[in-house]
Amino acid sequence: MSGDLPRDEIRADRAHLREALEEKLRAEFRPDLANRIAKCGLAVHLRCTECGRTKECQSRCDLKWCPSCQHALAARTSERYARIMAKVQWPLRVTLTAQNYDYAEPSAVRHLRRAWGKLRRLRWFRNRVRGGVVGFEITDTGNGYHAHAHALFDCQWFAVTVLCPRTGSDKRTWSSRGRAAAREVSEQWSLCCGRPASMQVRRVWRRDAGDIRPALAECLKYATKGTDLAKSGRPAAPLIDQVDKTRMVTSFGTLFGLPEFKRRRPEPIPCECGSVGTFLPDELVPAHVRRCTSMASPNPRAPRCGG
Repeated sequence: MSGDLPRDEIRADRAHLREALEEKLRAEFRPDLANRIAKCGLAVHLRCTECGRTKECQSRCDLKWCPSCQHALAARTSERYARIMAKVQWPLRVTLTAQNYDYAEPSAVRHLRRAWGKLRRLRWFRNRVRGGVVGFEITDTGNGYHAHAHALFDCQWFAVTVLCPRTGSDKRTWSSRGRAAAREVSEQWSLCCGRPASMQVRRVWRRDAGDIRPALAECLKYATKGTDLAKSGRPAAPLIDQVDKTRMVTSFGTLFGLPEFKRRRPEPIPCECGSVGTFLPDELVPAHVRRCTSMASPNPRAPRCGG
C-alpha cells in the first residue's frame, strides 16, 4: 500500500511513473502531450527579493492525468467541495456505470456526460434530488474503456415511483424497497445511456461531527489512473485526449455555481524574513537585486548593499 511508504518514496515512485509516461507518449508520436508533462518535476530555484534567501522546490503541471500531480489535485478539489457538502441534509453516494465502450468509439466520457445530462433533466430526478456533485472517471480495462461516474447527492430517497418506507419499518421492508428502487433507477439510467447500465447507491451516514470527506474524496479522486496510463500495454494518448478535453467534475441543483467551488490560487510562500510574496525564480531576479541581496547579512554590524 502506498499509504504505508514514506513520503519521499511515494514521490519518487510517482516521478518514475511520470517519466515512463512521458517516454511512452513520445514513442506514440505525441510530443504535444509529452512536452506538457515534461514540465513537471523540474527543479526551481527561488530567491527572496528582500533578504536574498534561496529556496529550492519542484514545478508541477497540475494535469488531470499526471501520475505526480493528480493526487494533490484531487485532494484540493475535495477540500473545496467539502465545506459545502458537509451542510447537505441527506448525503447519498451514487455510482453510475455503463457497459464498456469500444476502443473505436470517439469519446466515452462525453457520451457518459450526455447521458448524465439526460438523467438530470428528468422530472422525477429533479423532484427527488436537490443537488450534488459528480466526478467522472474512465479506465482502460483491456476490454474497452470503462467510463463511470461517482456522485454525492443531497437526496432522501432515490427512486422513480417506489415510495420511501415509513419511519419504524423493519429491515426487510427497507431492503426490498431499496432493491426495487435501484432496479427502476437503473432502467432509467440505461435508457439515458442507450446501452446496458447499472447504478449502486449507499447512504453516507454522518460520523465524526458530520465529516463526509472520505465519501467526497472517493467521488472526486481522479479522472483516470496515471499508473495505468504508464503501465498499460495499450496506447495512452487516446485515453488522455478524452480526459483532457472534458470537464470531469461538475455540480448541479442547489450546489451549482457556488463561489466556494471555484479554484483559488495558492497562498504565496512566506519567507523567514517575514515578507510574503517576494520569492521569484532566480533567473527572473534582476542582477542588481541579486547582488544587493547576496551582500545582506543578519549580522547588524556587517555592511549592507548601498551602505
